[in-house]
Amino acid sequence: MRRAWLGTVATNAAILVSGMATGIFAARLLGPADRGLLAAVMMWPQTIAGLASLSLGEALVARRATASVGPERLVASGNAAALAAGVLGLALGAPLLPWLLGPEREAAFALATLYLAGFIPLSAFAVVLVAADQAERRFTRLNFVRLGPSWFYLGGIGLLWLADAVSVATLVAAAWLGAALTTAIQIHLARRAVLARPDLAEIRALLALGARFHVGAVLALLAGQADRMLLLLLFDDATVGHYVVAWTFASSGLATVTNAVSFVLLPVLAAEPDRGRARALLATGLRRTALFLYLGVAASLAVTPLLLPLLFGAAFADAVPAAMLLLLATVSLTLRQTVVRCLRAFAEARIAVTSEAAALLAFLLTAGPLALASGANGIAAATIAGNLAGLVLCARHLARAHGIPASAWLAPGPTMLGDGWSLGRRLVLGMVGAR
Repeated sequence: MRRAWLGTVATNAAILVSGMATGIFAARLLGPADRGLLAAVMMWPQTIAGLASLSLGEALVARRATASVGPERLVASGNAAALAAGVLGLALGAPLLPWLLGPEREAAFALATLYLAGFIPLSAFAVVLVAADQAERRFTRLNFVRLGPSWFYLGGIGLLWLADAVSVATLVAAAWLGAALTTAIQIHLARRAVLARPDLAEIRALLALGARFHVGAVLALLAGQADRMLLLLLFDDATVGHYVVAWTFASSGLATVTNAVSFVLLPVLAAEPDRGRARALLATGLRRTALFLYLGVAASLAVTPLLLPLLFGAAFADAVPAAMLLLLATVSLTLRQTVVRCLRAFAEARIAVTSEAAALLAFLLTAGPLALASGANGIAAATIAGNLAGLVLCARHLARAHGIPASAWLAPGPTMLGDGWSLGRRLVLGMVGAR
């Protein structure tokens, strides 16, 4: 687990570097207004693809141990289900794009529709193939593949800049090409599974299990992006551009470590027959995630006023307050999403629904008054209230259903600090020994 976690952290760090670089270059090359338009054109199709995924990736990981067919036919069944769901998502989502983009972005309707049509099949394959590698714990291969989209996209931006051909349309094309090349590599690596014969019974089983997970996943998608959705519907492209930069700055760095926890823990917990040991592993992972978040957010808040304008340009200096508010929201957001993802190893779906519904409801109740008072910064503040509401429900569920009290993983104290110190020493000694 430590080796898989370290490899995933390293991969997330590399993705962070490329993601930050693409965000910086896009902001500097396009400016606030076109950066906001780029976000609108790409976010809505990606959201529709996420809604059409039916959580088949998580379902495949959870189904791996009890499937009635071998791994290759299970993957083929997942691909068939994902492609069918993607076609349905395209048919239902494409007519909604003009309304989602709004009349002020009418010139971008065709571009967004093309991107949606091209992205849906890539997303369908990627979701299942990533889950297949995760279920089999092929973390080295999986982490290598995960580098593709962001680094291909960064290379595309560099080529466009050298050719003096940077625009919203060309950046959308570069992002799609990065995803397409990565998916092609995934298909080549898993070609035997891709070409295997799907099993109808497993397709039904995956769809049924995915549907259980997907209610919570949809709410998570909406709750996680509700702030940007509201901005795209209510504010101009320049305001959206500033907010996207704030969100990029606030969300990128800490995810390097925290996302690795649920990424590695999910298949480990799902395969652990001793539920008591699985719960102990979960508590330890959550405690270390919380400690890293507390320390990381404190450090990030201190450098944000200087670092954000330095990286993205003086034109985005007004994004600093929103970035600091979003950093605070990152703590509760990441913790509750880590809980929800890891509990899928126990085939639990209800907590995802209740916690995400609470987060979404709390956000919507506070976003209006705060937006009227502080504009886009008010919406950023509302994300704090929403994520805290969802985290409270997650903490109560862990205590009642699994005997993991909040004091064991959420509250700073001697246990958390001692565990963090011990982990840090082991990691340092391990790296020194490896040399």
